[in-house]
Amino acid sequence: MAFIYQIHWYFIDKIFTCVEVFASSCEEPLTKYPWLTPYFDVTAYEWLKVSNSEVSYQQLAYAIHYLPYVSMAKMYDMEFCFTAKPDFSNILQAAQSCFNLVKKYALKYQYPLNTVMEMRWLKYSDAYLSPAMAGNPNPSEGGSGHTVYIEVLSMNHTPNWQQFCNELAQEWMTIPGARIHWAKQWEFIDGVQDYIKQVNGPNIKKFMTQLIKANADPTGMFLNKKLENFFPRHSVKGTQAINTQGNTHDGKKDVDRASCTCNVL
Repeated sequence: MAFIYQIHWYFIDKIFTCVEVFASSCEEPLTKYPWLTPYFDVTAYEWLKVSNSEVSYQQLAYAIHYLPYVSMAKMYDMEFCFTAKPDFSNILQAAQSCFNLVKKYALKYQYPLNTVMEMRWLKYSDAYLSPAMAGNPNPSEGGSGHTVYIEVLSMNHTPNWQQFCNELAQEWMTIPGARIHWAKQWEFIDGVQDYIKQVNGPNIKKFMTQLIKANADPTGMFLNKKLENFFPRHSVKGTQAINTQGNTHDGKKDVDRASCTCNVL
């Protein structure tokens, strides 16, 4: 029985591999000729239905994390996390905003979303920087205990991608408690830095307090230009740079590092 089970998933896995190879081969024609998008999406969807005719079970690692050739189709990706209200009204609002925007662009024969809108359901997190803090039932967070991640993906070089995401993000940022996924694209969204500081600010301060207490990454090795707006370097050198508009320190070793905790917030 186990052998048959593995053979079954061998063929299912090969079907997904074929879809990925097919998708990667379509990147250039879809980005050059966006009007092909509806035909591509219908074909890809029908292809995937072959492997979804019945309920199937697979170990999580093989079902999600180790899909062969999944990296062949290079993607743009923006994602937000929302608390899951008991009536799902905010999730419906977020999804409907995307549907409406896709229709709006399609009327102009533009298809900035040419791959998929995905949804993932997860339990909340109490990690300070996790987007899943959106679902934390702690009174300070106001979540339901569960979260829904919604992401939109398109192939690299898709026309009007940033404009589409910017418009969609403006809608999603009106939904209380929505949080960006740090690892996805968001730097080009209008007003996003202020939004992150508003929604994540208190937890960023808590995170920085612990980071400084542990003297972890004092030189900012793991920072990039995008993140430096939210996580200031806390070494003496970093403290000098952060406080250029306020009280500048002269590099003494006994600088109160906590004084630079998130002055940018």
